[in-house]
Amino acid sequence: MQKAPNGRSIRIALLASGERFPLLVNGSFGLPDPFATEFVLTSLRTEKRAVSTICAYLAAIGAGLDYLDGKGICLEERLANSSYLTTQELTAFASVCSQGLAKSGSLSKQAPRRYWYFLAFVQWRSRSFLSRSSSDVALARAEQALKQFERRANAVAPPEDRSLPSPDARGGLTSEQRELFLAVISPDDDRNPWESLALRYRNFAMLSLAYELGPRAGDVLSLKVRDLNLRQRPGTVTFHRRHDDPEDTRTYQPVLKTKPRVLMISDSLAKTLETWIDTHRSNRSVFPDARKHPFLFVNSSGAPLGQRGYQLIYQVLRQEISGLGRLTSHVLRYDWNERWVELGADESSSSESIKREQCYAMGWSERSEMPAKYARKAIAAAANKRIARMHANAERRAATRSGESPARSSKE
Repeated sequence: MQKAPNGRSIRIALLASGERFPLLVNGSFGLPDPFATEFVLTSLRTEKRAVSTICAYLAAIGAGLDYLDGKGICLEERLANSSYLTTQELTAFASVCSQGLAKSGSLSKQAPRRYWYFLAFVQWRSRSFLSRSSSDVALARAEQALKQFERRANAVAPPEDRSLPSPDARGGLTSEQRELFLAVISPDDDRNPWESLALRYRNFAMLSLAYELGPRAGDVLSLKVRDLNLRQRPGTVTFHRRHDDPEDTRTYQPVLKTKPRVLMISDSLAKTLETWIDTHRSNRSVFPDARKHPFLFVNSSGAPLGQRGYQLIYQVLRQEISGLGRLTSHVLRYDWNERWVELGADESSSSESIKREQCYAMGWSERSEMPAKYARKAIAAAANKRIARMHANAERRAATRSGESPARSSKE
């Protein structure tokens, strides 16, 4: 059960069809909020919003309703007389939306999102009252009051950070970190922090896959054994979109957020995956629940591995192996894109074909701007190398004109 910011909480109902339906409930054992549920059904579910997005809306609605409860404000009464929220109340709520986010570093994105998600609910709820207007004059007054409320809301909304990130703000591993990472995840390495040989092989197969193909966490966790073709070389991995998969019993289902794709893997990774599947995953004494489902990677009991368990693997590596920096699953995705750009710089292929192939491998649209975002550090490094060559050429030309060698000119 996921907690909303204060008194309300979010439950995920797993339907027989495999669909996950988030509900906002009052307290840990309360009934679902009827208006929030209707909002999900009529406004979010019809737009095919992802479960994670619906949960974000419900968390914002829960924060807003908790705020109103704390101030003794009845939203229904305010909507009925078209008074909505005052500027002071909206300003205070904007401050509430920022609480608990500063430490996470997500303040610039999450606070405005919470604010506007709750106001979207208020605007949706107001339509019911607008439709009950007793006359055209009353309707016009109510619509005018709603427009004034929207102007007030815009005036005090939490600001969005539109500044461009630094090239060093986020990126992949250094060459030294790559070498260390690939060494310590080997099942035979003495520094490997897991005692169980089976878990060592699971992590080795999973992390090697993440390093070699750069998938998102949901891509890795949603893989099924039948998605691998290891009977031929090179082997392949197929990433499928399986939202609301009835075979997936996890409450929070890991899903593919990008396009489906088929990617080749190295022979060494294929052999590692074969060892994991045939020797360890199939061992019922170690993973007794693995026979109950088709998912490739499992937890210590054999059930499908969840997001929390997957991220815990990276956390253990960061804590136990000094030198890995801020290693996460997403850092490996950045690292893959940086290595792709570095490889492309050494090839004669056109930049357009390199970008098109990169988009396919990552599951992005061909018109996506994500390649530039994920490879920002590599692009910056390549640009600086080119600038250094320009400087060297300029120095050589200047030395030639003065009749001096570049070496002598630099000493002087």
